[in-house]
Amino acid sequence: MTILISEDQYEKLVKASLKRHAKDPEPNVKGGMFNVGGYLVKYSVVNRGGKSIYANYNYDDLKRMVYIMTDENFIQLDKKKQEDAVEFRIKKDIEKKSKLDFLTESYAMNWVKRRANKESMKEYITDGEINYPTLCDDFGDEFEFADNVINYAVDKFMTTDEDMFLDDKFDEVNEIIVDMCKEWFGEYLFDIYRTTCSEENGY
Repeated sequence: MTILISEDQYEKLVKASLKRHAKDPEPNVKGGMFNVGGYLVKYSVVNRGGKSIYANYNYDDLKRMVYIMTDENFIQLDKKKQEDAVEFRIKKDIEKKSKLDFLTESYAMNWVKRRANKESMKEYITDGEINYPTLCDDFGDEFEFADNVINYAVDKFMTTDEDMFLDDKFDEVNEIIVDMCKEWFGEYLFDIYRTTCSEENGY
């Protein structure tokens, strides 16, 4: 024999069943902390929409959120198992994001090696020279001139594909290319300034 029940009756039966099988009908883990690679991770547990359990946590000075499990499953666990579940999910989330950061960094460095070479950067350095036609009046010495030309060139080069860099990688990659350009073009730019701004030319 089949017994038909309403949706409201079904929900009441589910809640009654959960109360019978759970020691505490509400999540008894509100927050906690644990260690990951020497870094203290602090977290708080939140119920979103009455259906899903999430953990807000801090790691590497960043605030993050990760899904744990459904509310129905979570409240049936004792406190120790709840803590273990939260810690496991947070650790997996940290591992996943760390791999993404590594891949992003590797991709960025491969992009630099492939695109930023002496031959390709020469065009941007030339643009930088043209951008400062009154170099003898604008700069006090050859070092200031070279720094400004190189910074101009690298900034222009980086805008070619700047969207691929995360904010925390852009400055790092920029600094690497600047150092490479100083090695490649430093003496060349020094000579330009010294020759152009010499006493023979009235400076």
